Amino acid sequence: MTTTISRKKRRIALKRLKAANVMGLNPVSIRHTATIRSAVDTLNRCCLDMAPVTDESGRLIGIVNSADLFDTHGRRRNRQQDCVTANLTNAGLYPKTGRKRADLVVRQVMCSEVFSVRSDASIAKVIEKFVKRKVRRLCVTDQDAVLVGEIDIFELLRTLGEYVDPIRISRQ
Repeated sequence: MTTTISRKKRRIALKRLKAANVMGLNPVSIRHTATIRSAVDTLNRCCLDMAPVTDESGRLIGIVNSADLFDTHGRRRNRQQDCVTANLTNAGLYPKTGRKRADLVVRQVMCSEVFSVRSDASIAKVIEKFVKRKVRRLCVTDQDAVLVGEIDIFELLRTLGEYVDPIRISRQ
């Protein structure tokens, strides 16, 4: 026999749910002093298209993505272009100018606009950030802006699905 939780109890539990309850711990991050080549290696190794950038104390200071790190012509990539993963054979070299982009550090190419929430933020606040910013991932920080985790939109939906009334959904 399956026990069901009443709607009132689910609603109360949902109101108590915080960002810390749905975040993934230990997100892959890149130090702001890392070279472009090491950042590209990290993104490729972890199959990521973006990663948070932290300073020496672990504070979140920016975001870097593969478009920031790699462009064979020295220009920023257009969002419409293919931005799969950076090609390590060409990463860091500008054929026309001869400059080495691999000598740059992440701090020089990162985006300093960060989409984050605090770990004690309510789920309503988390959802509001996702909708307002139109992103798939949010960084989670503590009171000192130290990176402690990240929330993926799909993991959030899985968690919220546990609070939905399955009987009501089956009727629809």
